[in-house]
Amino acid sequence: FCRSVDECPSGMLGSCAAGRQGVACNECLPGYYESGLGSCNRCEDYDILPALAVVIFVPLVALSLVFVEGTHSHSRHATITVVVIAGQLVAALQALSAIQQLPYSLSGKLADLMSFFSMLTLFDLDMIKISCFMVNDDPVTKYAAQLCIFPVFALFTRILHRAAGLRCVQSYCPWNRVSLDQLISMLGSILMALFILMTLMSLQAFQCKNNPDGTSAMLVHPGITCWDFSGKHLWMMCLSLAAILAYPVAFLSLACWAVFKYRTIVRAGHGMTALSRYRFLFDRFRADCYAFGLVITCRNLCVALIPSLLVAQPALQVLLMGAVLLFGVLCSAGQLPWRTRAANISDIAISVLIQILIVGLGPLMQLNKDEMNVALLEELLFAMVILLLVAACVCLVFAIYRRFIPPSKFAMFLSHHKAAAGALARYVKMKVNMHITSSVFLDSDNLQELDQLFEIVRSSTVNVVVLLTPKVLHRMWIAGELASAFAYSVPIRPVDCVSGGWLCPTDSEIETTLEVWTAEQKQSLLVCGVSVDLIKEAYRAILQLPFLNMPRFGSDSKKAEAIVQIISGCRLGNFNPIQPRAASSYPIAIVCNHSDAEAVSTADILQILLQREYGVDILIPESSDDAWMAKGIAKVSVVLSTDTLLEAGFASTMVALSLRSPRPSFFAVNCGFEFPDAAFFAMIEERCEQTQQDAPDAMHFGKVLTDLYKEVLMHLAKPFVAHASQALQNQQLREIRTNMGQLTHDDVMERVDSQQLKRLSPQVSAADETTRMAVSSMQRGFTAAFAGLAMRDSGGHYGAKLAFRSVRYAGKEDDSDHDCDLLELETSSQVSL
Repeated sequence: FCRSVDECPSGMLGSCAAGRQGVACNECLPGYYESGLGSCNRCEDYDILPALAVVIFVPLVALSLVFVEGTHSHSRHATITVVVIAGQLVAALQALSAIQQLPYSLSGKLADLMSFFSMLTLFDLDMIKISCFMVNDDPVTKYAAQLCIFPVFALFTRILHRAAGLRCVQSYCPWNRVSLDQLISMLGSILMALFILMTLMSLQAFQCKNNPDGTSAMLVHPGITCWDFSGKHLWMMCLSLAAILAYPVAFLSLACWAVFKYRTIVRAGHGMTALSRYRFLFDRFRADCYAFGLVITCRNLCVALIPSLLVAQPALQVLLMGAVLLFGVLCSAGQLPWRTRAANISDIAISVLIQILIVGLGPLMQLNKDEMNVALLEELLFAMVILLLVAACVCLVFAIYRRFIPPSKFAMFLSHHKAAAGALARYVKMKVNMHITSSVFLDSDNLQELDQLFEIVRSSTVNVVVLLTPKVLHRMWIAGELASAFAYSVPIRPVDCVSGGWLCPTDSEIETTLEVWTAEQKQSLLVCGVSVDLIKEAYRAILQLPFLNMPRFGSDSKKAEAIVQIISGCRLGNFNPIQPRAASSYPIAIVCNHSDAEAVSTADILQILLQREYGVDILIPESSDDAWMAKGIAKVSVVLSTDTLLEAGFASTMVALSLRSPRPSFFAVNCGFEFPDAAFFAMIEERCEQTQQDAPDAMHFGKVLTDLYKEVLMHLAKPFVAHASQALQNQQLREIRTNMGQLTHDDVMERVDSQQLKRLSPQVSAADETTRMAVSSMQRGFTAAFAGLAMRDSGGHYGAKLAFRSVRYAGKEDDSDHDCDLLELETSSQVSL
């Protein structure tokens, strides 16, 4: 067969277009080049210009890769958008070149445009008139040159990069070269953008089409007979196999390895260096969609394989090509993986337009029933219709099933005010899950859409546990949860979480409470089936129920008893409380503000999580005596929250830990902390000096305390959001664990032995007792010095308040209970920085 009528015009047998020769008029005469119109033209002296332009252009591109400085861009967001959309456009042109290989009957402008795209994206060397530099128009030589273009370019770029690092070159060059990892990433980006092209070129030798005499010839070079191992096709297959291993197989293997090792690479000490090498796979996508680069690569591989392996079945090619592109659209629309909004819109729009093009080209397809497997295509279409009917029936049956048999219920629904009991709710869930295997609903973990909140209470909850804190009944969403539970007879278990007892509101106070909501907020509840009258009735009924008690400032044993009481009150079983055991040593201590209930709950959460990570006992000292007497403390995790630095117990505990020998290492954990300025430390020293007479036997504790605070705050505080989702907390815990480092057995034993030696020596014991008494005296001094102070005073506060804190809560009183965890992460990261 011939590629076109222009190359093999009608006439005598063996006649070809002007300047052509060989079987199927496949080659140009020596000294001729492809004209693009079917004939071959004679080479002239000026025909060297296209090749000369390429020789000049390619080194310029290589130089730009060696000396480009991406960090100099004023807007990285805009740069990523430009690069991503450019890569999508290149991939779309390659997809069009793959579609152009289908047997469409095109003519006019559309045929010329598709042919131009095909030449442009397939590295067609005839565009630079390569035949004028060859003795003969040999397809094997052309194919080898095509396959070597990228390796030669990469090698040339590496040589330039190496030369740019020479000292003699750097003295004259005004630009800074990129690192080797950045250069590898840029070459990887080029290869990823041209992946369809490289795969199509690699498979050219296996794209064969049947001839009328029963033989087959290459689709691109019909003058070469396929499977002729004594001719040119043997060389073509060898080149093709080498290219398959070098391009699609090698690149896909690298992408799979990088994606599956991504988390390991990030956690490794050289993680940032390694990630800069693989930025072409990860940098363009959102962090939670880091694997989408592999999805894009697999999609592009299928786009290239379909026209290459199904040459004899064009109709099946169209069907599978449409299915692959549709799958890509669904993945992009469902995940929105690209880092910028414009890139997501561009990807979806390009894929949809290519789908429309395939559908529009359907009537123009030339089908020869002798060449296509009609039975196979009919079987596939029949299977698709049956699959469609089966899927519709399964969905209908499942909907009916869920209508009469609701999904598995939550044994406990934790209703709480996030600002006052967000950390406590997380602590309660973690402790309850230690006793029961049933699901516990916590909005930060289980809530996907806010509109489903009340429906979950009505139909998927066994017990609603409301954590009673000040102003908890003012929250409209909590009111809706309790009213929904009351209306549908879901048992409500109120838990008093206020030290000294929760004050029950009177009827008049309930009326006043509901007046704080706006008309829009009441309308939002009414749309969800919750009226104001129903809320009042639910509140009055809840106040008549017996209250359970959660001692937030109590000991671990009292909290364990409270957890068991909650489980028993929900009728989920009878358990004995898990009593904390007395440990011989505590390698890790967690220090927090014991006057802040949420800070205490945050410390309890960290204690549970870090005990799981390290497998050791962890101490939360309640006083300086606890911190001084504990054995084996090697690391101290400091929970920084609001007003932490001005709490006397926290200050004395920190000083007691710093005076231990060996001295432990301190690591800060940021839980919404406001970092102080220099005036804050000066104020502490001044107030401590003024109250020195209250502790005459103490050392000059003001200077000791401020120096310790500055030491702790000098290091980067890792964020931890106590009321965030479990996935986010696990991510933050990994960062905290990396910051704290490993806990060696020898280090712990050395500290325990050191403490025991101190106890055995009378002189040292007397000195320790003197220091302990001084620390106890310090706590009295701190209490007097910090009286009336707060870092968040409305007038003239100490510390740097951040502007986002006022933006976060301004005008959001109605939905702050269900803020996005991502905002919490960004907030904590900004505080840390």
